[in-house]
Amino acid sequence: MQVAGIHGRSVATSWIGGHRENREVVAAFASAAKRVLKAGVDVTEIHNAHGYLLFPFLSPQSNKRTDEYGGSFENRIRLTLEVVDTIRDIIPTDMPLFLRYVVYICTQLIELTAVSATEWLEEALPDEPSWRVEDTVRLASILAEHGVDFLDVSSGGSHPKAIIKAGEAYQAPFAHTVKQAVGDKLVVGSVGSITNGVVAQGVMDRGQADVVLVGRFFKRILPQYGRKSLCVVTA
Repeated sequence: MQVAGIHGRSVATSWIGGHRENREVVAAFASAAKRVLKAGVDVTEIHNAHGYLLFPFLSPQSNKRTDEYGGSFENRIRLTLEVVDTIRDIIPTDMPLFLRYVVYICTQLIELTAVSATEWLEEALPDEPSWRVEDTVRLASILAEHGVDFLDVSSGGSHPKAIIKAGEAYQAPFAHTVKQAVGDKLVVGSVGSITNGVVAQGVMDRGQADVVLVGRFFKRILPQYGRKSLCVVTA
């Protein structure tokens, strides 16, 4: 099986193979879930965003298949749901499942998924189909029914014409849109340019997400600044 690069070829039957290769993909995710359990981690997260293997199946821009894994919305989300169902069957019922996807879920610590909320192609390709916020909202409710607990909402795909309007907490509105739609069905997280504790608190105060996810910005600032930003008092 060959996999395209970040700006590589579209996902077509002749490129990512047929049903046997798709079964191998699901089996590989299952194997990874078993290693997660063996390692003793607390949650499992599926990376379903940012142009990586599962996301090109979701997007009509990249998915040009003509079988049951392409075409309609239901067909394009099929592989994602097969992976979710397989992992949900492997991990304990009390382990949360997270999923990251691009507009990119948790009742307990069960399964987490990340997703891209949008491919940012609305301006560059306004008359062509792409993965958009309304698709993410539609998928979010389905993911909740399949046992996803926490949705990590991000954005971006792999199309070279994407116009990304980045800025402070710029993806929080996507998370807010998803949260308004799913209510208590899923725990919704926001990520992206959340640069300090004040920005993170603002996202929470505005009710844009249940959780804020931070990483690189917090790693590169001095611990003293981090403590001050988070209003942490030390003896």
